[in-house]
Amino acid sequence: MFGGDNVVNLSDVRYLPRWIILIIDIIILVISLFLSTYIIEKITQSEFVYNRQRITVFAGIIFSNVIFMYIFKTYAGIIRHSTFIDLFKLLISCFCNLFLIGTLNTIFLWTTGSKFILNPYLILYFIISFMGLFLFRLYVKEFFHIVREYRRSTLKKRILVLGIDEQSIAIARAILDNPSLPYHVVGFLTQRTDSKRAYLLGKPIFAKEKIEENAKEELLIDGVIIIKEMMSKDEMNSWVNLFLEKDLNIFKAPSVQKLRDSDFGGSIRNLQIEDLLNRKPIKIENEEIKRRHFNKNILVTGGAGSIGSEIVRQVAQFNPSLIVVLDQAETPLYDIELEMKEKFPHIRFKFVLADVSNKNRIEPLFQMYNFSMVYHAAAYKHVPLVEENPHEGILVNVFGSKIIATLSSKYHVNRFVMISTIRQ
Repeated sequence: MFGGDNVVNLSDVRYLPRWIILIIDIIILVISLFLSTYIIEKITQSEFVYNRQRITVFAGIIFSNVIFMYIFKTYAGIIRHSTFIDLFKLLISCFCNLFLIGTLNTIFLWTTGSKFILNPYLILYFIISFMGLFLFRLYVKEFFHIVREYRRSTLKKRILVLGIDEQSIAIARAILDNPSLPYHVVGFLTQRTDSKRAYLLGKPIFAKEKIEENAKEELLIDGVIIIKEMMSKDEMNSWVNLFLEKDLNIFKAPSVQKLRDSDFGGSIRNLQIEDLLNRKPIKIENEEIKRRHFNKNILVTGGAGSIGSEIVRQVAQFNPSLIVVLDQAETPLYDIELEMKEKFPHIRFKFVLADVSNKNRIEPLFQMYNFSMVYHAAAYKHVPLVEENPHEGILVNVFGSKIIATLSSKYHVNRFVMISTIRQ
């Protein structure tokens, strides 16, 4: 029932017609009537309806209640959006019914010398019927609230907050208190091993081994939020390397001192390479570099990787005529395509899904676009993994590099920049 599509359908379901709500309310009144009857009979062990026409008395009570519900329009509100006003209407409706039946009961006593129903029964019915109507609306309201929250959480990035100190707790609380943010906190992450069964803000605390021993799919998270100011450089590098190895998104949150509620969402951003430096990034202002790229055709192999994508971002700032971004990873290539088209709509891009070791696929690109510069960043970078798969490592890192370099020479590329294939 709580699958993605079903949740969407439930939360988008149209409002029930008023007559259906009125029928449900009448059913609740009838149930309240029988429940009150059962309780009174168990307590008094005697007749509490003094009129022989018991069914007529019960029907009159229900009819009177429905009349007051119609007068106060208790069924006209949208249940999932019920407010205190709706609760007050229910209370007045039930009380007026109690007052009317009680008054008629008193008049009947004056005229005939006996009541047609026991007064405590009316009070009990008033309490049970009001609580039944109120709880029905409360449960419906809470049900739709839970469905909306579940739907909202499925559309958000599932994240862990790094650290269990006051700063980390404050950041997590700020995210939890702001449902408009695109993040869903699923827990905390720490190096400590004595907090495995502990909870913070109702969220579990995970040890570092949890990340090390499980793949991203098993962790069921999209990323981690870190507070750079709370860590040393070595700690930062250690955590970042682990998160990159697990293909987790890394988000940087501001410290509590810099926290601003008005723009908290905008202050959480992806961790950039510059954040790992202990200095301000160097801005290249070189006219010669600009001339090499301006109105030129540029090829970036491995353009969807961590290094290649940054090269694409930097090259795009020099207004080349065309940037061909080549990579064999489909999803990262699509991501960089969306990013570049948003940030540099005036630049012409060509995104090519291809393997650099496939010469028959690569050479037509050199023939078609007459590249002025080639940045070769395509290479497998995880050393332990490549050591286990040497064939693929040699095919891409060695023969792939040879193919790109040979074609660059053959088609008279002005500049060929080789990014080292020796990674750590």
